[in-house]
Amino acid sequence: MNIQGVDRSAASARSPRLPVRTCVGCRTRDHQGDLLRVALVTGRVVPDPERGHSGRGAYVHPSRECVTAAIARKAFGRAFRTGGPLDPRDLVAFCSANDRTESWERRDDNPMSSQR
Repeated sequence: MNIQGVDRSAASARSPRLPVRTCVGCRTRDHQGDLLRVALVTGRVVPDPERGHSGRGAYVHPSRECVTAAIARKAFGRAFRTGGPLDPRDLVAFCSANDRTESWERRDDNPMSSQR
């Protein structure tokens, strides 16, 4: 029991603390398990879902909106503390392969298009 009479050991046993990280795209805080860790490998922003790459990492929601916002805001450069250009193609390809809700490619309105 602490000074206020709250038994913290019982409270933490019922609801374990989960690590919280901030999405570099939308800047909202979320549980680490709900975010995708990305790492910097030779100038490329690569997805690190197993969190196995060493070094500085950044977290982003694996959604189109958050990834494109992070790219537009140049948030990966700040998160990795680099000054040069970064290549996010690996991250975009990973998220588009795992995103079933919306296409990442711009579609045209032609019904005979091969982009469907």
